[in-house]
Amino acid sequence: CVHLPPIRQYRQRRMANLDLLDTPTAEKKLRKIWPDWVEAVASRSYQTPNTVILRRLSPHSFLLHVRYFMTRQNLVPSASDHVAVLHVVYQFTPEPLGGTEVYVQSLVQEATSLGLRCAIAAPGACNEHYQVAGVSVYRVAANLTTAQLYGEENTDATARWVEILQQTAPRILHIHARTPMLNSQVLRHARRLGIKVIYTVHTPTAFCQRGTMLEFGVAPCDGLVTLNRCAQCALHGLGVPKLATQILARLPTSVSRATSRIAPAKIAFVLSFRARVKRAQQEQSAFFAACDHIVAVCGWIEDALKLNGIAAARLSMNRQGLRSDMVQTCAPRARLELAPLKVFALGRCDRHKGFDLLIAAIKRCVLPVELDLCMSISSDQDRALAEHLKTIAIGAKVRF
Repeated sequence: CVHLPPIRQYRQRRMANLDLLDTPTAEKKLRKIWPDWVEAVASRSYQTPNTVILRRLSPHSFLLHVRYFMTRQNLVPSASDHVAVLHVVYQFTPEPLGGTEVYVQSLVQEATSLGLRCAIAAPGACNEHYQVAGVSVYRVAANLTTAQLYGEENTDATARWVEILQQTAPRILHIHARTPMLNSQVLRHARRLGIKVIYTVHTPTAFCQRGTMLEFGVAPCDGLVTLNRCAQCALHGLGVPKLATQILARLPTSVSRATSRIAPAKIAFVLSFRARVKRAQQEQSAFFAACDHIVAVCGWIEDALKLNGIAAARLSMNRQGLRSDMVQTCAPRARLELAPLKVFALGRCDRHKGFDLLIAAIKRCVLPVELDLCMSISSDQDRALAEHLKTIAIGAKVRF
């Protein structure tokens, strides 16, 4: 255990005046009063039972600050539990892995080969911790209400995220999926603990309420987030007629909330949709503001982020890649002019992937095109979508 020197009376009086709600101020005062202890906290190179702190340090306010800085558990985690980077994804093994999860898995392998210890966190059926190929995986129970899907805080999930941050003590929190389980409160708490927050935007769900970046399902969207347009487009994506969405998306927020309380469940959801989208967009803005840096994986995501006010100094574009052991050097082959264009599409069987648009484009193409479509199917909903794709692919050279 770290040796704790006795504290004089003047130190006790100054400790009692610490403002626990203003962490930078409190840390600044601590550095003046007890610099050695603060450096130990900053480096996290300690393992001290709270009973020792209780016996040696009498000021109650100082004990609260120590517990805030360290952990809510009985023992402070040892340095062996700490990781360099904690990656956050939408789902992970044993669930089927999507493209983002495969990418993160490769990123963890490459970082590990460079001596950086990583861990992975994701929503799941329950709170649990297990190992996958030597990498720690932390799950957060995904029990969400409809209100929490649109920005309302889930206090249980927030407490679990804080527990994971305190247990792993990462230097970097790298987020790859923004979900209702992970809100801006968690990000602000991480920054108070001195953790850098990086957000890599992989999909349009980061700022698109419809999830497809297609305005009303037909025209490419520029990604600019506005309340009326986004609420109207998202309602249309749920099956509401376009004319009705123009009225519902413009209902005053107060009217939207009031009428939803007296209407049946499905009608209440539609009537309150504008208020839900407004709350979701407010949480989205707070989430982006709480990040130290944001990474776009392609040009259109970078353009959309800039359009929504993300400063260039906080934004970088880093295209996705492959692990070094997956890259093979192949000699270029000359393509015959009359040979058909061959397209290979790989991904989860999900409507957001746009496989239906790809098939429609191929059917309208004048030049000969052949498509090999390889999809991961894990549910009855996926199977139904796959059958629908086979139906619309009739007449085109598509192999499933």
